[in-house]
Amino acid sequence: MKTLKRFLVLAGCVILAVAVLVFVLENQAPVDLVIFGWPMPALPVAGYMAAAFLVGMLIGPLIGWFFYGRLRLKVASQQRELDACRRRLADLDSAQAPARL
Repeated sequence: MKTLKRFLVLAGCVILAVAVLVFVLENQAPVDLVIFGWPMPALPVAGYMAAAFLVGMLIGPLIGWFFYGRLRLKVASQQRELDACRRRLADLDSAQAPARL
């Protein structure tokens, strides 16, 4: 089963590499691009696609790190609240324990 999984991953990587190679070879014509009023140098479409991919690879983890940090703060706050509730419940149980006897 492990060998089959490795083979499928390798086959997927080869297919992806071939698809990227075909895309790059088919899009060699330089294009002029203007982003927010700034003219960019004439590059092939594949160059702009690769640049957009790399920028996304950099920005994506930063955004994820920001949201992960916010969630960690929320979980820590809820953990403190849960601990306080457990202490209060333990105090209430210990206060009512002699009354039950």
